[in-house]
Amino acid sequence: MKIIILSPNADVLFNPELKSKLESSGEVVYVKDIKPISEVSELYQGDEERILAIDPDFSNWKVENSDLEKIPNLTGVCLQTTSFSWIDIDFLKSKNIPVMNLRGFSSEAVAEWAFLMALNVARKIPLVSQKGWKYNYSDHTGIELKGRTAGVIGLGSIGTRIAELCSAFGMNVVYWSKNSRDDRFKYVELEELMKVSDVILPAVAQNEDTKSLISD
Repeated sequence: MKIIILSPNADVLFNPELKSKLESSGEVVYVKDIKPISEVSELYQGDEERILAIDPDFSNWKVENSDLEKIPNLTGVCLQTTSFSWIDIDFLKSKNIPVMNLRGFSSEAVAEWAFLMALNVARKIPLVSQKGWKYNYSDHTGIELKGRTAGVIGLGSIGTRIAELCSAFGMNVVYWSKNSRDDRFKYVELEELMKVSDVILPAVAQNEDTKSLISD
């Protein structure tokens, strides 16, 4: 078995212990220099079974089916993300090639980033930055989030954590979610959420089902 890891961050992601575990499963090849996948010769050499592990930064968040199809004896793909949006899982399924994500590994980071963006917008930080960090009270006062209404769209692991952060900040939280429910927060229909929310935070997966979820 050959395990081919395409990641410019391989040295950070894989410590000696993890590298040792991987090497016990087969030959491990690390490719850290970003290049088109079609030019990664290590993917196409030999005829042994192989697993592709890929960082989205390596492929600019898009893996082409034409590149996957050319990899000999590909038996599995490991994505270094929670999202599946940047690879055609239906295509790989038709080839009986399983795809694995890293479910939940970045939920906290993404939720904190989303709330940070809300806080930045509320306090007009981008405008202050554009002015060379010269704060003008009349232009840059912004609003307080405490007591405002946060509308969270999608209440999976990330959306739930966003809702918790907003609630901890003293915000009223409403949400819409296709399947998930949480009695700590108020469920409303999507149209109502748009009407009553001061801050709207989408937290749904990016796929064909959600592509037109929020219209003009």
